Amino acid sequence: MADEGERHVRRSPLLPPPTTLAPVELDRVLADHSEWISSSGTTGHPIRLFNVTVLGADFSGRDLSSARFELCDLPQARFRGCTLKSTWLHSCDLDHADFADAIAPKAQFLSSILTGALFTKAMLDEASFLFAKLNGADLSHTSLRKADFEDSEFHEAKFVGANICGVNLARWFLDERQILGAIGNDKTNLPKGFTVRTADGSLLVQTSKGMLPAPTPKS
Repeated sequence: MADEGERHVRRSPLLPPPTTLAPVELDRVLADHSEWISSSGTTGHPIRLFNVTVLGADFSGRDLSSARFELCDLPQARFRGCTLKSTWLHSCDLDHADFADAIAPKAQFLSSILTGALFTKAMLDEASFLFAKLNGADLSHTSLRKADFEDSEFHEAKFVGANICGVNLARWFLDERQILGAIGNDKTNLPKGFTVRTADGSLLVQTSKGMLPAPTPKS
């Protein structure tokens, strides 16, 4: 688990402490959102949760597209298999949350704590992890095409077998073992000297001039 300093999201001192959302209230919020999704927005209400705590939350398999969670404490929450299209999770505590198999294109995880979170086999194309803490997170075998990791932290995070086409992972210390088997392209940006395979199996190497075809070994 994350240490106490890393676990707490930054809140304005003017805000009251987060309130705990009762299970019956959470059920009502989820039912309203489901109705909003199924009616294409004509009835029901989208999720709009601000400065609340939800303990033991299990959203598995739900369609939470366009839901907004801001300054919410959701440690170890389960989003396994969820649809999270354009879902907003801003400045949330998602320590060790489970997003495995989620469909989350353009999801926003801005400034959220995702330490030890599980994302295996999730689809996260064009998702934003701006300023997020992903230390120890498992993003193995995810699709991360054009995802934004600007100013995020991902020490000891795993990108094994992930699709990192168009992704910039060059700004932080990265061990090449963290991206073992990952798929990239000429728009991928890695630390200088790192190599990555393309979808057709060709090998690219990161240079000061960008990602270029690796030199053919001399026979």
